[in-house]
Amino acid sequence: YGGYNRFGGYGGYGGYGMGQGGIGPDGQPVGPLGRIEQSTQATFQLLESVVGAVGGFAQMLESTYMATHSSFFAMMSVAEQMGHLRNSLGSILGIFAIMRWVKKLIATVTGRAPQPPELSSAEFQKFEQSLAQGGNRAKKGQARPSIKPLLMFLAAVVGFPYLLGKMVKAMASRQDMSSDPSQLEFCRMLYDFVPENPGVELELKKGDIVAILSKVDPMGNRSQWWRARSRDGRSGYVPSTYLEAIERKPQ
Repeated sequence: YGGYNRFGGYGGYGGYGMGQGGIGPDGQPVGPLGRIEQSTQATFQLLESVVGAVGGFAQMLESTYMATHSSFFAMMSVAEQMGHLRNSLGSILGIFAIMRWVKKLIATVTGRAPQPPELSSAEFQKFEQSLAQGGNRAKKGQARPSIKPLLMFLAAVVGFPYLLGKMVKAMASRQDMSSDPSQLEFCRMLYDFVPENPGVELELKKGDIVAILSKVDPMGNRSQWWRARSRDGRSGYVPSTYLEAIERKPQ
């Protein structure tokens, strides 16, 4: 039971790093639940940022739809009011024409000098028919809504995500290309790190030197998972508790 057996010393179950019963960043043994939480924290932070971005985009689409809907029906209401105004003016003009015809009839009955006829019954019927046809045309015109609001809405729905994707890619490329050594912070790995999600996290060994690209998550908030780049050009997220800052030597 003395010496370096498999249960004590530097054996398989008592060593440093990410093995079973290993030592964590705070010097305490890390259990299975702690290792699972550490390995999946970056993945859940990335999922949270994606959900936040999708929620913001959905709110933007809802506001765009409501604005388009309100403007379209406001235009339809204005057109409807203009049609009512035209019909009202036509009715007023028709009343004046009837009054003139009644005056002529009274003048004829009382024996006054007849004036040249201005409006006959046939002309009055023609006038009523013209008013009815104008109202029908107005109704037909309102029954054919314009497709311009629909085209504008589709352009906003398709164009905005495209521009947003271009902007995000440009920002990511500028962030990855900022490789000025005088502006980067370098750290040394204190422990081995085996990622659960290799597409997001970066696998590193104890003693590896990495350059820190970002200390915030995609939403711009401070995070315990830092984006780093290794010497071979690989980049990904690494827990900050596994990193030790390397102090620069004074020039």
